[in-house]
Amino acid sequence: MNRLAFYIGIENLEEIKNMDNLYLKARLLADLLFAEKKDKAGKPYVYHLYRVSDKMTTLEGKVAGLLHDVVEDIKTPDFPELDVTFDDLRDIKIPEEIIEALQLVTKTPPPTRFFIQTRETKLLLPRNRYHYRK
Repeated sequence: MNRLAFYIGIENLEEIKNMDNLYLKARLLADLLFAEKKDKAGKPYVYHLYRVSDKMTTLEGKVAGLLHDVVEDIKTPDFPELDVTFDDLRDIKIPEEIIEALQLVTKTPPPTRFFIQTRETKLLLPRNRYHYRK
């Protein structure tokens, strides 16, 4: 199931998924996802998304401007399985070229890593794949 439904409801998700106008689709999604969020000045955060979108010159750029914070910011800390993903955006028919642009500007936390020191070399390993024993 598309995780966006958790944040905007199934009916809104279906409406957005079936929209043909890509800009209106992105605008409605941004409005719904960021409706309650405020910026540091206390203004609606979605205004930031509008400003970024308005600076773009192509339809794809305008859509990316509206959606550039979705994957990075739409999260539920206690339930990471509900974090919005790029696949959720693909599911609502956001074109792949826009997804690729969003991937370039989305900050993702680095994986947790640790070092294992051997006589010959240091190994950098993901913490959740290997267990370090002294």
